[in-house]
Amino acid sequence: MGTVAHCASGVHPLDFACVHRVPGATVDRELLLGSGGYGMVYKGTLTRNGKQQDVAVKVISNSDTDELHLSKYKSFQDEIATLSLFRGNDCIVQIHDSILDYPRAVIIYEYLENDTLARLIHKRPSRSLNYLEVLQMGYGIAEGLATLHAKNVIHRDLKPDNILLDAHMRPRLTDFGISRQKDPHVSSVTTQNIGTWIYMAPEQFNGRICESTDIYSLGMVLWECWSRSRPWGASGDVNEIWQVMYRLIHDDQRPEIPHDCPTDLANVIRSCWVRDPRERPSAVDVKNRLWQVILSEMEKLNDGPPRVTSPARRAGAVRQPSSLEGPAADAEEQGGGHGGGASGSSAAEPPGGPRAAGTAAAGEVGPGAQSGGGG
Repeated sequence: MGTVAHCASGVHPLDFACVHRVPGATVDRELLLGSGGYGMVYKGTLTRNGKQQDVAVKVISNSDTDELHLSKYKSFQDEIATLSLFRGNDCIVQIHDSILDYPRAVIIYEYLENDTLARLIHKRPSRSLNYLEVLQMGYGIAEGLATLHAKNVIHRDLKPDNILLDAHMRPRLTDFGISRQKDPHVSSVTTQNIGTWIYMAPEQFNGRICESTDIYSLGMVLWECWSRSRPWGASGDVNEIWQVMYRLIHDDQRPEIPHDCPTDLANVIRSCWVRDPRERPSAVDVKNRLWQVILSEMEKLNDGPPRVTSPARRAGAVRQPSSLEGPAADAEEQGGGHGGGASGSSAAEPPGGPRAAGTAAAGEVGPGAQSGGGG
C-alpha cells in the first residue's frame, strides 16, 4: 500500500484504474448502483476459477483536497478491516476483494439483486411489507446488530439505505465506512457526531456512542417499515434539522407511532428509542422479543404452533412462500442491489443457525435507492 507522501496535491478524480488490478474484475461505468460521501458503487463482474459472478464495485469518490481524500481513504481502510471480522456471516454483506494503494481505493462486494430496504419501503408499493414481514425483517436486522455487537463493533449509520436484501429478501447490513470498534472494557466512546441525522440517537448528537446507539436507529427503521415514511419528514433543510434536534434532545420527542401499528411492534419500537441508552434493550433482546411475536403471529395464521425439530424444518417453518421472496422481477422496479453499501423439540427460542427473516404470504394485517457509497 502506498503512503500519503506519494500523492500529488490537488484534485483527486474518480479513478477506475486499480479495479483492473483485481484479478478477473471488471466494472460497468455506465451502471451506477449508488453513491455517497465517500464512494461510488457500480455493478461489475468477477471471474474466479472459470466462474463469473456479478459484484458491486465501490470506488473512492472525487476529492477537492488532500485532507478530504485522506479521510475517505481511511474510511475505506476501516470498512475493509471491519468486514474482515465477519467473513462467511450471512447477516453482513461479504467482501470479495479490495485494493488500497493511496490515493486509489476499491472494494469489491457480493452483489445482492433485491436492492435496499429503503427501496422496498418507498419505491416498490406493489411489494409492501405486511405485519409478519416487518417482524421478520426486524428480526434479521437485530440479528445482524447482535453479530456486530458481539465483536464490539458499532455501526453508527443504521438505516434502510444501508440494509441490503438477498435473494430470499433477508436483510444484510452494509456500509461500514463510519463504524467503530470500541474497547470491550468501556461502556461508550467519544467520536464525531457523524451519521444520518433522522436515525441518530440523542447521545450521538453529543458525540457519544455505544451499542445502544444502534438500537435507537433500529427503532427508527422499524417505525419506517411500518409507517412507510421517513422519520421527521426528512426534507434535509438545515433549520428543520435543528428543530428536530431540539425536540429530540430537549423535549424527548419521537415520531408518532401510527394508530394502526400492532401493540407488540409499537412496544418494541418504544423500547428501542428510550432516551437513556442504558435502558434500551440489547440487540439479542430485540431479536428474542421479535421472535416470540413472530411465533405468535404464525400460530394465528397456521391455526396452531409451528413445530420445529431441526434447523432445516425451522427455516421452512418461518420462511414460507411470499410475494416478496425472490429477485425484484418487475422490470420497472429493477435497479439491483450491492454490497456497499439448533435443533430442539419446539420453536420456543430464536434459531441459532437459519435466518428467521424470511417472509410469509398469508395474513396481511398492516400497510405495507440504493445505499450511499459510504459515509
